[in-house]
Amino acid sequence: MFRVSRIACICFLVVGLVSLSSGIAAGQSDEGRPPLNAENAGELALLLTLEISGSDYFSPDGHYLLIAGETDVALYDMLLPAESAEPVALWTDVKYGNFSYDGRFLTLTNTTAAQLEVIDLSTISASSEPAIRIDYPGDRPSHLFSQDNTRLFVKTGGPLRWYDLTGDLATATANELGTDVTAFTLSPDNLHVAVIDSGGVMMFDLTTGEAVFTHALESGSLTISPGGTYLHITSQWCRVGGCSGSIEVYDWSTNELRLTVPIEGYVDRLVYSPDDTLAIYATNSTGSWSVYPNQGTTFYDAVVHVVDMATGEDVFTIQETDAVLTAMYFTADSSRVAYSSIIMQGQWPDWSSSVIHIVDLATEEATTIMAGGLIGALSDDWSVLRTTKGIYLPGTWTSGTGSAIAEVATGTTVIDLANAYAVNNDLTLVVMADAADSTTMTVYTIMGDALTTLAVEMDGVEAISSLSFSTIGNLIRAKFSVGESDYIAIWGLPG
Repeated sequence: MFRVSRIACICFLVVGLVSLSSGIAAGQSDEGRPPLNAENAGELALLLTLEISGSDYFSPDGHYLLIAGETDVALYDMLLPAESAEPVALWTDVKYGNFSYDGRFLTLTNTTAAQLEVIDLSTISASSEPAIRIDYPGDRPSHLFSQDNTRLFVKTGGPLRWYDLTGDLATATANELGTDVTAFTLSPDNLHVAVIDSGGVMMFDLTTGEAVFTHALESGSLTISPGGTYLHITSQWCRVGGCSGSIEVYDWSTNELRLTVPIEGYVDRLVYSPDDTLAIYATNSTGSWSVYPNQGTTFYDAVVHVVDMATGEDVFTIQETDAVLTAMYFTADSSRVAYSSIIMQGQWPDWSSSVIHIVDLATEEATTIMAGGLIGALSDDWSVLRTTKGIYLPGTWTSGTGSAIAEVATGTTVIDLANAYAVNNDLTLVVMADAADSTTMTVYTIMGDALTTLAVEMDGVEAISSLSFSTIGNLIRAKFSVGESDYIAIWGLPG
């Protein structure tokens, strides 16, 4: 199922000033391997090509590549030289896989033994046995690592179980919270977990195991704010034409209800600023958006609210007419907020007329872009904007003023994202297939207003079907086919 490709007809040609290496030097450490970034993207190197039959993904640190088939999982070490690219471990009778945030642990679902297996990758070998085996009844267990990689949480029906990963894993035992947990979420400080249990919502202190917050709830969902201050509980009921209900936001440390957000029709989002000082949400001011126009009156007017979370009061509002609202974002310093709106044409949304608004909350100055796509991401300094249609750089849009945002400028895309593509996390690199049926991918490097390109041609293959970056951006993965077989090529940097 998994093997290194040695097919001679697949040839890779890199166009430009580039050093093409056969692989990474043996024994090289993570620290010795520079990330793929704007300064050294020209050193792109082909590491290996694999024939696959299943899904594939990188560990968060870019150290490993996991290939998951129907009944087998193979693990490849991306720090080994390409000529040695055989699996460092191959497990049978398992499927799925999930890495911890630091890439040290890997969980596998053993469908034959009905066990969740925890692998310690710091001691991995071809004969490695799972460090922890967790029995589960029924379907695949829901599980999650804490962000500090010290705990593993497992939901299999009944109490929520968690395991301490800092001690001797061979003797690790389950700690239990609640009685019949159906959902859970972790706090950013890794010291608290909120659950939906048969008795409602509870927030547990993981140090003591005691519940520090409780709330009655029949059904809904939980979210903890990025700074960990607020727990918001969503209760909603959906039907044709939209949803109704509410989001209640609590300061869980004091049990104080800070904000209630009505869910009306199509708009039901609430997003926090990174420091928990502000939140943005939108409500329909006149009614709900019906997905079936012939079933009653349809309304589209919406109001965007930016809220001071210390008081629960609006600090800024924007009226939108004949539009529905989509994605919302804050800047890293909470000084600006951005959101997308889709203009309605009659009783249907015109998806090509998407407008993106960037609002300075101190001056109420608004930058508005007719982008023809939904907002995807913004760089930390807000100089690069990614939508679902393209990449925009500084100087490609103009500004208007006033909270009504009457002026709309047409942005100029510098990269049209029309084919298979991927964008790295800090918006400095884009890789994209040149056309829908193309066998050439181009790597775009963004440095301020400058844009450079590097083309990689793949002869003897069919169209590139998907592209992706590893989590830290040091590897590029391209998926393509040759005949009836699927392959992936992994590109990275030499030492």
